[in-house]
Amino acid sequence: MPIRKDNFAGRTFEERMPLMIHDVLSRGGWSAEVVSWLELLLASLPRGPVPTQLIESELDPAFWQSAGLCHEGLTWDALPFFEAETVFHFALLHATGYQGEASRDPFAEAKREGFEAGLPAAQRWAELEWTSRSEERSAALELSLWGNLHDLSFQRRGDSRELIVDERARALGLLDAASMVDIILDNAGSELTCDLLASDVLLRGGKKVRLHHKPRPFFISDATARDVRWTIAELRKRAVGPLRLVGERLERALEGGQLELRTDAFWCRPLHLTGMPDELRTDIGRADVVLLKGDLNYRRIIEDRLYPFDTPAASAGPAGFPPLVALRVLKSEVLVGLEPGRAAALDAAQPGWLTSGETAIVQVF
Repeated sequence: MPIRKDNFAGRTFEERMPLMIHDVLSRGGWSAEVVSWLELLLASLPRGPVPTQLIESELDPAFWQSAGLCHEGLTWDALPFFEAETVFHFALLHATGYQGEASRDPFAEAKREGFEAGLPAAQRWAELEWTSRSEERSAALELSLWGNLHDLSFQRRGDSRELIVDERARALGLLDAASMVDIILDNAGSELTCDLLASDVLLRGGKKVRLHHKPRPFFISDATARDVRWTIAELRKRAVGPLRLVGERLERALEGGQLELRTDAFWCRPLHLTGMPDELRTDIGRADVVLLKGDLNYRRIIEDRLYPFDTPAASAGPAGFPPLVALRVLKSEVLVGLEPGRAAALDAAQPGWLTSGETAIVQVF
């Protein structure tokens, strides 16, 4: 996807990214050097030269040295959107001095606030009673899907929700038959709480669940191992009744190996599933079904290409993977699998439906 003034990519660099930097600065406690680096990054937006000194980091150095994305004089809008987004977030992380798990996560406060905001709803969900395990599993799938609304770098415009690609029945059939389910996580905060509630449902149904998280903070609110463990611990300590029991079960599942946390540098690189390293591809190939959360992971599936919206999903997805189930609230302009004529109808009824956060998909590749 190219970066233009009139598309979502352009608006991201014009509006969203400066807001991200201002939010990090507003958290306070940064050294004068960090403030200076963040201001340098801010001044480069939206179409100035990429500050290459912010890419010179000990985080994944071999990849960045070989990628060739940040040569002198390169401007943000000269890069494809996915690459530019990744470079920006990498630069923001480097500007704050992040060097590993012992470092301050520049997005930690916002993630914790998201968890707090979602805790009452999670409490209510955990107290619901279901007539059957299949009903509960269907509800858990929807919970994980709509949890994707809680992206800390994104603001919805309205309150309506519409599932414009609905392959829930097919997805649930795959889950019913699966022994091992991989979930490619997206955001921390309340979305991660939703994903953990869904994981608990799968675990109680006898599935093994593997959560693939980011190896370090990425794309503002993306979940890391520290976020997953912190969220489970908070559910055990702070929740009451059924929700506390969820936290206790998840802790036991982690200790017993039924729930695993996994990561790879791939998840913080501007690469699509077709560029996945062989070792990670082999590992994910052990799963019976893979749930991919959110907009970015969807873009990885179809290589961030602007296909016609009625392109069949089967012709756009990558080969050589287990069945992939995309759970995505739409926040960018890439999409396949719509019925012919549906996009025109949505344009007329809901202008901005591609990026408003008011439409979503459950789609199998």
